[in-house]
Amino acid sequence: AIVWSKHGKSDKSVVYSSKSVKASTMIGNTIKDTPKDMALTAAIFVVGRSDDGTETLSKMTSDGSLPNVSSKYDDATIVHSHVAGIASPYSLASDAQSKTKKPVLEISLSEFSSKLTSLGQEPKPLDIEVDEYGMVNKDQKIAIKRHNALNDADIVIVHVPTHVNPKIVDEAIVKTIDHKLVGNVVLAGIRSTAEVKRERNLEARRRMKIMTEAGIGASRKGRRLDEDNGDDNTSSDNSDMAGVYYVFMTPNIFAGLLFGLLFIVVTYIGACIV
Repeated sequence: AIVWSKHGKSDKSVVYSSKSVKASTMIGNTIKDTPKDMALTAAIFVVGRSDDGTETLSKMTSDGSLPNVSSKYDDATIVHSHVAGIASPYSLASDAQSKTKKPVLEISLSEFSSKLTSLGQEPKPLDIEVDEYGMVNKDQKIAIKRHNALNDADIVIVHVPTHVNPKIVDEAIVKTIDHKLVGNVVLAGIRSTAEVKRERNLEARRRMKIMTEAGIGASRKGRRLDEDNGDDNTSSDNSDMAGVYYVFMTPNIFAGLLFGLLFIVVTYIGACIV
């Protein structure tokens, strides 16, 4: 992810970060010192993945599809080589909303063009049509709600599909960077399907390891599935605990519950017969 900010940069050098950072953390660090006179705190452009599931932004920047953005590369505040958690524009909007109390909205490139043009101006009312009873239909109500949300949005997540002409994307990003009322601009790409699956797999393994370690720790104080004739209290803390798991119910307790249930059922049937 490439970040351009109108604050927090004391010199012309670009900071390169190879450390893995969560998307929510990246957004929080980007917007935290934004001047209050900015009409738009941040515009975050998210380039979608291709039809085959591969990441697209790296390809666009390397093959020269975004020449104007490349010319602004040296003006960037920080470049993150690995931002974890960019799975979709929706997830990025959720991450942004967790870092601010101001409105966050996921919008299209055409909606953003309208938003950028209206910055610093009085919001224009939306033209609507009413029927003979002075009512508006459902579609117009949705349009009014969307129009108001777009005007109120302080952070926008701009979804850039891969089929959009790169020239349009290039011009929109540079125009946003140069706009004096936009505090921060972020250019990021949705990770490839393979990368998302890999990270989910690693996260699942991490959780499994934590649960296993928690189970082993609990088994030292709780019940153990295998009986050791009361020698557990005298065993060394360094003993091999592999294959020992914490269980919520031993077979003896479970059998007792089943017998209890059986007695209740037999008693109930006997009472009904009498």
